[in-house]
Amino acid sequence: MHDPRMLSDKRYLTTLAVDPMTQKKEWGMVRNKANHVVGVHSLSNKAPTLFAKLFAFRGGDRHSEWKFTAE
Repeated sequence: MHDPRMLSDKRYLTTLAVDPMTQKKEWGMVRNKANHVVGVHSLSNKAPTLFAKLFAFRGGDRHSEWKFTAE
């Protein structure tokens, strides 16, 4: 998407993805001290599969504890 206020193109998230754990477009928001959204997390309280716990994400015992943030 081109933003005429900027000298170069910026990329914006234009559609909200479906949470694969809940099958809904509702996500938990991770906010910084200035209250800006810097990440998301699933709202599912289901436990991850053993494979996911061992090899993919080691962030918590529930999907809702896995935070996906920008750096």
